[in-house]
Amino acid sequence: PTFKYYGFVGADVAGKDALIAAFTAPTVAVTQAGGATYVKDGGYALTISGGATPVGSNYTIVNRLNTGKLIINKKVVALKAVDCNKGPADDDPAFTLAAYTLGSGDALDAATITYSRVEGNEVGQSYEITPNVETIKVKKGSNDVTGNYTLTAGTPKGKLTVAKAALTITILDQ
Repeated sequence: PTFKYYGFVGADVAGKDALIAAFTAPTVAVTQAGGATYVKDGGYALTISGGATPVGSNYTIVNRLNTGKLIINKKVVALKAVDCNKGPADDDPAFTLAAYTLGSGDALDAATITYSRVEGNEVGQSYEITPNVETIKVKKGSNDVTGNYTLTAGTPKGKLTVAKAALTITILDQ
């Protein structure tokens, strides 16, 4: 987090950057047990402590205003089904997701991952596969942290292609 000094007077106003460089910077911390790791309405309050002016300075730090906020924005994650193939008489294969990146220790809850696809089974045609992002949950251990993310269906959509059926011809013994 960044902070600002207020209250310079006279000629120091123009030369404040050089003065500030000589100060001992204060510490800024989040006032949340365990730190700020989740999206939170209104953000997290920041506190400021410490900091000092150099010996012989014309200033002393008298007030530390605790008005700062740390805002954690939701991470946008695009989820896309991997392209796959099947034969015309086959059931749809198990769909999977292409690579995606979540926060450290976060994982998609596999039990909540479902897909929909455009209906059709015509040989040579491809049909869009879309993960149902509305039902997918994100977990950190056993905690639901879905609220830290905006999950979207990636583009282009995954494709299920219906391939021609393999036909084998065997010569019979005579």
